[in-house]
Amino acid sequence: MRILTAAAVLVLVACGTSLTTAPTAVPQPVTAIDEQGAFRLELELPSTVYAPGEPIEAVARLWFAGPGSTVIAGSGSGLITTSLLDADGTALTGAATADCAPYTLDAAAPLTTGFVKSGGYVPDDPTDDFVESFLKDPIFRLPAGNWGVEASAEFFAQGCNLPQIKLTTRVPIVVTE
Repeated sequence: MRILTAAAVLVLVACGTSLTTAPTAVPQPVTAIDEQGAFRLELELPSTVYAPGEPIEAVARLWFAGPGSTVIAGSGSGLITTSLLDADGTALTGAATADCAPYTLDAAAPLTTGFVKSGGYVPDDPTDDFVESFLKDPIFRLPAGNWGVEASAEFFAQGCNLPQIKLTTRVPIVVTE
């Protein structure tokens, strides 16, 4: 009788677990950080897993940790560049102008940006078809695969004179079927 009772309990437990659905994974935000001296670059994404075509949003922040504010110099197209990386970590997009413009960073409020697409492609080169369609699409979305996103900031702390400060953060993401 004990064996039959134990077997019945096992069957009920097995049936019970097969009828329940596994809890869906809650997207976990992730923040990547790079620091140098009084400067800190953060790249924050709400998740690292997306569906094909799902908009991918992020926030990049450049912080100054000193007292008050400071004037730095960097690309006139913006201090923070966002890039798309392929599965091997090769940058497919991300460009900045070579000019040197002043920016004021205040310790109380970071310089903040979302994903901004930039880059180039050769229109008649079939190997550039993906980059061309990605850059022309106003929404940051990707097909299935392993990707990475990057935020970088390159600037001068003393006018447009060396040394240059380079900060880079990367977050791997997966776009599932």
